[in-house]
Amino acid sequence: MTLTKDEINMPVSYYNLHKLCQRLKLPYVPKIDEVLKIIKKKEYKVSRTHFDYLSIKTNMDLQSLENCLLEIKN
Repeated sequence: MTLTKDEINMPVSYYNLHKLCQRLKLPYVPKIDEVLKIIKKKEYKVSRTHFDYLSIKTNMDLQSLENCLLEIKN
């Protein structure tokens, strides 16, 4: 229930972190909590999705999100 409440004011689209990491050819998928923390630190909105545990919703653009993933060291 909390996840769906968090999603209410978020964009309709979502990002699957696993697929983004594959696209970026990263050898790892960072912990979702770490990704959420970095996005919030950059003052964007972010929440997990209720339908896919590897996906998030955010108002951050794709390029910025990809840069965040590249910043994270596993």
